[in-house]
Amino acid sequence: MLLNVLERKFVFFGIIFWPQDFYLFALALLIFIIFIVLFTVIFGRVFCGWACPQTIFLEMVFRKIENWIEEITINRKN
Repeated sequence: MLLNVLERKFVFFGIIFWPQDFYLFALALLIFIIFIVLFTVIFGRVFCGWACPQTIFLEMVFRKIENWIEEITINRKN
């Protein structure tokens, strides 16, 4: 990465950027951020609702233990 401010020449990963290129860079960065937000809003709900390990672990393990404990307490009361 080379930031030559006096000559207004910026090199990132071997690609030369001039000051007039930063408008395109800012636009691309803005589009990328919007894409990340929209992707998270859409597919994050799917992941957290159906495929999240915490949700699966809760339903497959803790829910069975909870029901088992409730059955024991109900049977003791009767």
